[in-house]
Amino acid sequence: MFFDYKKVNYKRIIVLKKVYAFLLIILLTLIVITPDIIKSKILFFEEEFVEGFLLFVLSLISYYVSILYQKEINKVKLEAQKSEKEKKDLEENLTEAFKYIGSINVQIGVIKSVFSKINRYPKNKKEMKQIMEFLANSILGIIPVDWVVLRIVNLNNAQTIREFSQARGTAVILKHEISNNDLLNERYKEGNCDYNVIASQAENTTFKIFCIFPNYKLKENEKEMLKALVTQLEMLFIIFTSKYYKYREREEN
Repeated sequence: MFFDYKKVNYKRIIVLKKVYAFLLIILLTLIVITPDIIKSKILFFEEEFVEGFLLFVLSLISYYVSILYQKEINKVKLEAQKSEKEKKDLEENLTEAFKYIGSINVQIGVIKSVFSKINRYPKNKKEMKQIMEFLANSILGIIPVDWVVLRIVNLNNAQTIREFSQARGTAVILKHEISNNDLLNERYKEGNCDYNVIASQAENTTFKIFCIFPNYKLKENEKEMLKALVTQLEMLFIIFTSKYYKYREREEN
Protein backbone atom coordinates (compact mmCIF):
# COMPACT_ATOMS: atom_id res chain seq x y z
CA MET A 1 0.00 0.00 0.00
CA PHE A 2 1.61 3.26 -1.14
CA PHE A 3 1.40 6.55 0.74
CA ASP A 4 -0.85 8.94 -1.22
CA TYR A 5 1.51 11.87 -1.82
CA LYS A 6 -0.85 13.44 -4.36
CA LYS A 7 -3.61 13.73 -1.79
CA VAL A 8 -1.31 15.27 0.84
CA ASN A 9 0.19 17.81 -1.61
CA TYR A 10 -3.27 18.74 -2.91
CA LYS A 11 -4.42 19.53 0.63
CA ARG A 12 -1.30 21.61 1.19
CA ILE A 13 -1.94 23.61 -1.99
CA ILE A 14 -5.53 24.28 -0.87
CA VAL A 15 -4.27 25.62 2.49
CA LEU A 16 -1.74 27.85 0.76
CA LYS A 17 -4.40 29.25 -1.55
CA LYS A 18 -6.66 30.05 1.39
CA VAL A 19 -3.84 31.79 3.30
CA TYR A 20 -2.85 33.76 0.20
CA ALA A 21 -6.46 34.79 -0.47
CA PHE A 22 -6.90 35.87 3.18
CA LEU A 23 -3.72 38.01 3.14
CA LEU A 24 -4.66 39.49 -0.22
CA ILE A 25 -8.11 40.49 1.05
CA ILE A 26 -6.57 42.21 4.10
CA LEU A 27 -4.05 44.09 1.95
CA LEU A 28 -6.68 45.20 -0.57
CA THR A 29 -8.94 46.32 2.26
CA LEU A 30 -6.10 48.37 3.75
CA ILE A 31 -5.37 49.91 0.35
CA VAL A 32 -9.04 50.91 -0.10
CA ILE A 33 -9.48 52.41 3.37
CA THR A 34 -6.07 54.10 3.52
CA PRO A 35 -7.43 57.52 2.32
CA ASP A 36 -10.12 57.38 5.01
CA ILE A 37 -7.64 56.50 7.75
CA ILE A 38 -5.25 59.34 6.99
CA LYS A 39 -6.99 62.73 7.46
CA SER A 40 -4.15 64.97 8.54
CA LYS A 41 -0.41 65.55 8.41
CA ILE A 42 1.81 62.93 9.99
CA LEU A 43 5.25 64.04 11.11
CA PHE A 44 5.10 67.13 8.91
CA PHE A 45 4.27 65.08 5.79
CA GLU A 46 1.32 66.01 3.64
CA GLU A 47 -1.74 63.74 3.61
CA GLU A 48 -1.33 62.89 -0.10
CA PHE A 49 2.29 61.87 0.42
CA VAL A 50 1.47 59.63 3.38
CA GLU A 51 -1.36 58.00 1.45
CA GLY A 52 0.83 57.41 -1.58
CA PHE A 53 3.63 56.01 0.58
CA LEU A 54 1.31 53.58 2.42
CA LEU A 55 -0.28 52.47 -0.83
CA PHE A 56 3.19 51.84 -2.26
CA VAL A 57 4.24 49.84 0.83
CA LEU A 58 1.05 47.80 0.80
CA SER A 59 1.49 47.11 -2.92
CA LEU A 60 5.04 45.91 -2.29
CA ILE A 61 3.80 43.65 0.50
CA SER A 62 1.12 42.24 -1.82
CA TYR A 63 3.72 41.59 -4.52
CA TYR A 64 6.07 39.95 -2.02
CA VAL A 65 3.27 37.76 -0.66
CA SER A 66 2.37 36.67 -4.22
CA ILE A 67 6.01 35.74 -4.90
CA LEU A 68 6.19 33.71 -1.69
CA TYR A 69 2.93 32.02 -2.60
CA GLN A 70 4.18 31.11 -6.10
CA LYS A 71 7.48 29.78 -4.72
CA GLU A 72 5.66 27.64 -2.19
CA ILE A 73 3.29 26.34 -4.87
CA ASN A 74 6.26 25.44 -7.12
CA LYS A 75 7.99 23.76 -4.19
CA VAL A 76 4.91 21.64 -3.47
CA LYS A 77 4.63 20.71 -7.16
CA LEU A 78 8.30 19.65 -7.27
CA GLU A 79 7.82 17.54 -4.15
CA ALA A 80 4.77 15.94 -5.76
CA GLN A 81 6.70 15.17 -8.95
CA LYS A 82 9.59 13.74 -6.95
CA SER A 83 7.24 11.60 -4.86
CA GLU A 84 5.49 10.36 -8.00
CA LYS A 85 8.84 9.45 -9.59
CA GLU A 86 9.95 7.59 -6.45
CA LYS A 87 6.64 5.73 -6.42
CA LYS A 88 7.02 4.83 -10.10
CA ASP A 89 10.64 3.68 -9.59
CA LEU A 90 9.56 1.55 -6.63
CA GLU A 91 6.79 -0.05 -8.67
CA GLU A 92 9.23 -0.77 -11.52
CA ASN A 93 11.74 -2.29 -9.09
CA LEU A 94 9.04 -4.47 -7.59
CA THR A 95 7.96 -5.59 -11.06
CA GLU A 96 11.56 -6.46 -11.98
CA ALA A 97 12.00 -8.30 -8.67
CA PHE A 98 8.87 -10.38 -9.30
CA LYS A 99 10.08 -11.17 -12.84
CA TYR A 100 13.49 -12.22 -11.48
CA ILE A 101 11.92 -14.39 -8.80
CA GLY A 102 9.70 -15.95 -11.45
CA SER A 103 12.69 -16.78 -13.68
CA ILE A 104 14.57 -18.21 -10.70
CA ASN A 105 11.60 -20.43 -9.85
CA VAL A 106 11.48 -21.69 -13.44
CA GLN A 107 15.21 -22.45 -13.43
CA ILE A 108 15.03 -24.19 -10.06
CA GLY A 109 12.13 -26.24 -11.45
CA VAL A 110 14.33 -27.32 -14.36
CA ILE A 111 17.16 -28.34 -12.01
CA LYS A 112 14.77 -30.32 -9.82
CA SER A 113 13.40 -32.00 -12.92
CA VAL A 114 16.91 -32.98 -14.04
CA PHE A 115 17.88 -34.56 -10.74
CA SER A 116 14.54 -36.30 -10.28
CA LYS A 117 14.19 -37.73 -13.79
CA ILE A 118 17.72 -39.11 -14.12
CA ASN A 119 17.08 -41.99 -11.74
CA ARG A 120 19.30 -44.63 -13.39
CA TYR A 121 22.82 -44.73 -14.73
CA PRO A 122 23.37 -45.24 -18.49
CA LYS A 123 24.59 -48.69 -19.42
CA ASN A 124 24.84 -48.33 -23.21
CA LYS A 125 25.44 -45.68 -25.87
CA LYS A 126 21.74 -45.22 -26.56
CA GLU A 127 20.97 -44.38 -22.93
CA MET A 128 23.99 -42.06 -22.77
CA LYS A 129 22.69 -40.22 -25.84
CA GLN A 130 19.23 -39.93 -24.25
CA ILE A 131 20.75 -38.37 -21.14
CA MET A 132 22.74 -35.87 -23.21
CA GLU A 133 19.58 -34.99 -25.14
CA PHE A 134 17.66 -34.48 -21.89
CA LEU A 135 20.38 -32.26 -20.44
CA ALA A 136 20.62 -30.22 -23.67
CA ASN A 137 16.87 -29.55 -23.58
CA SER A 138 17.16 -28.65 -19.89
CA ILE A 139 19.85 -26.09 -20.72
CA LEU A 140 17.57 -24.52 -23.34
CA GLY A 141 14.98 -24.26 -20.57
CA ILE A 142 17.40 -22.29 -18.39
CA ILE A 143 18.95 -19.81 -20.81
CA PRO A 144 17.21 -18.04 -23.76
CA VAL A 145 19.53 -19.19 -26.56
CA ASP A 146 18.73 -20.80 -29.94
CA TRP A 147 20.97 -23.84 -29.65
CA VAL A 148 23.34 -25.77 -27.41
CA VAL A 149 26.06 -28.36 -28.03
CA LEU A 150 27.32 -30.84 -25.43
CA ARG A 151 30.72 -32.26 -26.37
CA ILE A 152 32.96 -34.71 -24.54
CA VAL A 153 36.60 -34.45 -25.64
CA ASN A 154 39.46 -36.88 -25.02
CA LEU A 155 42.33 -35.00 -23.37
CA ASN A 156 44.98 -37.39 -24.71
CA ASN A 157 44.31 -36.94 -28.44
CA ALA A 158 41.80 -34.03 -28.56
CA GLN A 159 39.25 -36.27 -30.29
CA THR A 160 35.51 -36.03 -29.73
CA ILE A 161 34.20 -38.96 -27.69
CA ARG A 162 30.53 -38.00 -27.59
CA GLU A 163 28.54 -35.03 -28.87
CA PHE A 164 24.93 -33.98 -28.89
CA SER A 165 23.46 -30.76 -30.31
CA GLN A 166 19.97 -29.37 -29.85
CA ALA A 167 18.30 -26.35 -31.46
CA ARG A 168 15.25 -24.44 -30.36
CA GLY A 169 12.45 -24.79 -32.93
CA THR A 170 13.76 -24.01 -36.41
CA ALA A 171 16.93 -22.27 -35.21
CA VAL A 172 20.19 -23.12 -37.00
CA ILE A 173 23.17 -24.34 -35.00
CA LEU A 174 26.53 -22.63 -35.48
CA LYS A 175 27.58 -23.38 -39.05
CA HIS A 176 31.36 -23.47 -38.75
CA GLU A 177 33.20 -26.24 -36.93
CA ILE A 178 34.27 -25.57 -33.34
CA SER A 179 37.79 -26.89 -32.92
CA ASN A 180 38.52 -29.15 -29.97
CA ASN A 181 41.97 -27.57 -29.71
CA ASP A 182 40.34 -24.16 -29.39
CA LEU A 183 38.14 -25.52 -26.62
CA LEU A 184 40.99 -27.23 -24.77
CA ASN A 185 43.20 -24.14 -25.06
CA GLU A 186 40.30 -21.94 -23.90
CA ARG A 187 40.51 -19.63 -26.91
CA TYR A 188 36.84 -18.86 -26.38
CA LYS A 189 37.91 -16.67 -23.46
CA GLU A 190 39.71 -14.27 -25.81
CA GLY A 191 36.41 -12.54 -26.58
CA ASN A 192 36.45 -12.82 -30.38
CA CYS A 193 34.28 -15.94 -30.66
CA ASP A 194 30.62 -16.02 -31.61
CA TYR A 195 29.89 -18.66 -28.99
CA ASN A 196 30.20 -19.13 -25.25
CA VAL A 197 31.41 -22.14 -23.28
CA ILE A 198 30.94 -23.71 -19.86
CA ALA A 199 33.53 -26.44 -19.25
CA SER A 200 33.82 -29.19 -16.64
CA GLN A 201 36.29 -28.44 -13.85
CA ALA A 202 37.64 -31.84 -12.77
CA GLU A 203 41.42 -32.11 -13.22
CA ASN A 204 41.89 -35.84 -12.71
CA THR A 205 39.87 -37.17 -15.66
CA THR A 206 40.99 -38.21 -19.15
CA PHE A 207 38.20 -36.20 -20.76
CA LYS A 208 36.60 -32.77 -20.57
CA ILE A 209 33.00 -31.78 -21.15
CA PHE A 210 32.05 -28.57 -22.93
CA CYS A 211 28.64 -26.91 -22.99
CA ILE A 212 28.68 -24.63 -26.06
CA PHE A 213 25.98 -22.06 -26.86
CA PRO A 214 25.63 -18.69 -28.69
CA ASN A 215 27.08 -15.52 -27.21
CA TYR A 216 24.89 -14.64 -24.26
CA LYS A 217 25.75 -12.77 -21.07
CA LEU A 218 24.98 -15.30 -18.36
CA LYS A 219 23.52 -14.17 -15.07
CA GLU A 220 25.36 -15.55 -12.06
CA ASN A 221 22.56 -17.94 -11.13
CA GLU A 222 22.34 -19.21 -14.74
CA LYS A 223 26.08 -19.80 -14.80
CA GLU A 224 25.96 -21.83 -11.59
CA MET A 225 23.06 -23.92 -12.90
CA LEU A 226 24.89 -24.73 -16.14
CA LYS A 227 27.96 -25.71 -14.15
CA ALA A 228 25.79 -28.05 -12.08
CA LEU A 229 24.38 -29.70 -15.22
CA VAL A 230 27.84 -30.07 -16.77
CA THR A 231 29.10 -31.62 -13.52
CA GLN A 232 26.09 -33.96 -13.54
CA LEU A 233 26.96 -35.08 -17.09
CA GLU A 234 30.60 -35.51 -16.05
CA MET A 235 29.66 -37.84 -13.19
CA LEU A 236 27.27 -39.82 -15.37
CA PHE A 237 29.88 -40.22 -18.10
CA ILE A 238 32.45 -41.47 -15.59
CA ILE A 239 29.94 -44.07 -14.41
CA PHE A 240 28.97 -44.87 -18.01
CA THR A 241 32.57 -45.52 -19.14
CA SER A 242 33.18 -47.68 -16.11
CA LYS A 243 29.99 -49.74 -16.44
CA TYR A 244 29.92 -49.78 -20.26
CA TYR A 245 33.41 -51.16 -20.80
CA LYS A 246 33.01 -53.65 -17.99
CA TYR A 247 29.71 -54.74 -19.47
CA ARG A 248 31.21 -55.00 -23.01
CA GLU A 249 34.19 -56.98 -21.77
CA ARG A 250 31.89 -59.38 -19.93
CA GLU A 251 29.77 -59.83 -23.08
CA GLU A 252 32.82 -60.54 -25.21
CA ASN A 253 34.09 -63.10 -22.74
